[in-house]
Amino acid sequence: CRKVLEENQLLDLLDTVVISSEMGVEKPEKEIFEAAFEQGNTCAKESLYVGDNYYDDVLGAAKVEMNCVLINPYGNEGIEEISYDKIISDISEIIKFVD
Repeated sequence: CRKVLEENQLLDLLDTVVISSEMGVEKPEKEIFEAAFEQGNTCAKESLYVGDNYYDDVLGAAKVEMNCVLINPYGNEGIEEISYDKIISDISEIIKFVD
């Protein structure tokens, strides 16, 4: 994950990056999100989660009322049953959600 952020020149734009594999806590458990808030000295309303799995990432972020952007390079293909409006096809598109 860090490599992807670095390659897309996004790492320096982020105050805190918490990666579940580094933390040893699996998504969608809310503890991973709460750890991110604590490390970043922030809260859900001031944070953005970016993930590539609807069930782990979007639903996990929803447990703590955190905004989430879903990366799916295939658009809605493969997730046609899901009604979600924050889907991007490439990590480089995330910039429009960061202010």
